Amino acid sequence: MRILGIDPGLRTTGFGVLDAAGGPLAYVASGVIQTADAPQGSLPARLKLL
Repeated sequence: MRILGIDPGLRTTGFGVLDAAGGPLAYVASGVIQTADAPQGSLPARLKLL
């Protein structure tokens, strides 16, 4: 099973991905999505980037 964790935010959204296959959890990937390029105060533009 693959597990996706999300730390929500409109300027910076974090994510992490783990694999759980019977044994201990295994790290797959993690990172952030930044929406600083979207116009300040433009919620629809930031959501589109996400």
